[in-house]
Amino acid sequence: MKGRLSLSVMSQSAGQLLRYVGGPARVSFVACTFVLLLGCAHRPPDGPTGYVSMNSSTGAGYGYMDKYLGDDEYSVVVAGNRFTSPERVAEISLLRAARITQEQNRTHFMVLNRNAGTYTVHQAQTVPLPVVQAGIPRYLAYIPVGENTRREPTVTVLIRLLPLRGVYPEDAVDAGAVIDRLKGRFE
Repeated sequence: MKGRLSLSVMSQSAGQLLRYVGGPARVSFVACTFVLLLGCAHRPPDGPTGYVSMNSSTGAGYGYMDKYLGDDEYSVVVAGNRFTSPERVAEISLLRAARITQEQNRTHFMVLNRNAGTYTVHQAQTVPLPVVQAGIPRYLAYIPVGENTRREPTVTVLIRLLPLRGVYPEDAVDAGAVIDRLKGRFE
């Protein structure tokens, strides 16, 4: 509802301005308004990152990614958006490690290495400006008006799957217990 209200107000304001603007300027104004509305139509995620693959269409560059390294070792990388806490990113990495363990018909894994931090994203803020040649907009120029900087949490975990039978070290992680504890938070 909030998006509809702002688009409605924006289109009313645009209609009032169009009555006062004519000729090539009208074409420029319409093109600029159209591009502005298209930019507003795509909304970034407005909640914390969930348990999603970075490769999925819903992940939008956030979530987990894993890779088999050989010798029962896997790396798990999780990137959270600006609404995601470092604790949530760590939980997603642990949940993914537990799921990998069960997918490989194992019960326990060990965390060999963990690296947590933040990724700083610098993004230029621009305003679209149509360039008019012979009264027809040919292409858009983007005028920089500022910069947006944000920090996003990341974590990389290296794990080793443990054999099914045997005595597990004290720091071995029970995959089933991790899934039982965390699955309700992400599903």
